[in-house]
Amino acid sequence: MTEEPLWQDDFYYHSMLQKRLKTMIGLGESIRNGRDALTTIEMKSCEIINIRLGRVGGFSEAITVCSTAQEQGFRYGTECWRRVLAGRITLHCQPPWRLFCCRVTFRHRALLG
Repeated sequence: MTEEPLWQDDFYYHSMLQKRLKTMIGLGESIRNGRDALTTIEMKSCEIINIRLGRVGGFSEAITVCSTAQEQGFRYGTECWRRVLAGRITLHCQPPWRLFCCRVTFRHRALLG
């Protein structure tokens, strides 16, 4: 998996790159709210959305991003240094959520499905 290969607000070029690569692209820095998540999904800018609690502005917006991904059947996960915070988000989200605790685990689980 490649994470954030281009500028963080460049959904169009991420989608063009994703179409050309066999490697999955994961976006986390680019996702600041539910609208960004929906844009990313609709443009197929990546294959995995990495929800970052601080980046999206807290629990409410993280749950919105999570719900948006679920509704679209899109892969997503939370990457958080503190399992408790990530766990609180995932309590509100139904599968296929993933709890990623480090980049190595994130890459591993993303590849496994």
